[in-house]
This record gives sequence, structure tokens and C-alpha cells, in this order.
Amino acid sequence: MVLAAGLAGGLNGWIFSSGAIAWSSLLEEPSWAPPGSVIGGVWIALFQFKAIALWMCERLGRQGRRWLAALFLLAQFGASVLWVCAYFGARNVANGFTFTLLAWVLCVFTLWAVGRCSRAAGVLLWPLFAWLSFAIALSYTTMALNPSAGMGL
Repeated sequence: MVLAAGLAGGLNGWIFSSGAIAWSSLLEEPSWAPPGSVIGGVWIALFQFKAIALWMCERLGRQGRRWLAALFLLAQFGASVLWVCAYFGARNVANGFTFTLLAWVLCVFTLWAVGRCSRAAGVLLWPLFAWLSFAIALSYTTMALNPSAGMGL
């Protein structure tokens, strides 16, 4: 859990120190978009939920299903890092939408694998699924409002 918090904090720190936050503040956003501090806080919490789910699968999960659940959970951490690099690193809103959509698809498979391993761990991932569902709408709307801020991968 400490590593997950450190990873989430490190990504947030990089976003704020690299000038990426200045770039994103120039983008048009929908009126219903939460402020960046809320988004960062949600991601820190979601990283913790993923870390707890990973621990639960490893310690309390059903034998034979732990490795697949762990693989998908680690892929979720990787997807989060890739999203930050593709969106903020490349400063490309289309990348943000594309990687959010891919993370959502990965989350569906992660929910399946983790839920088969440990039902309680699977429940911990429902906020991630809900957030990614919201983020797809937010990313798409932001991309539509900023057609010149990046075109594709």
C-alpha cells in the first residue's frame, strides 16, 4: 500500500512539476469536470483500493486463481502509468481518451479475474470501474472541446 501511494503521489508530483498541469489548465473542459485536485485525490484512493485488492487476492484468494488476479491488478497499475505518460507526457487529449477506454476494457477483465479469486477484493474494484466509466465521458468531451490539442496516438 505504501508503494501504491508512493506511485500515485509520484505521478501527481511529476504532473505538477513537469509543466503538464499548466498545459492541461489551458484546455477547454466541460462544466461538470471536477477540479484537478479532486481527480488526483480519487486516483490516490483508487491506487490504495487496487493495492488492498492485490493483497487480499494473494493472502485470502482461492488457490489457482491468485496469479491471474495478480497479473490483471498489476496491469491496472501499469495502465495508470501509461495513461499519465500518454496524456500528460505527450500532452495529447486523444491519447487520454484512447488510454482511458483501454483501461476500462482492462478493468472489465480485472473485475472478472479478481472477483473469481476473492469476492471482497472484486468489490474493492467497483469504484475503479465507476471512475473509469465517468472518465471515458470526461475524456471524450474534453477531446471534442479541444480538437487541436492532439490527434491520436
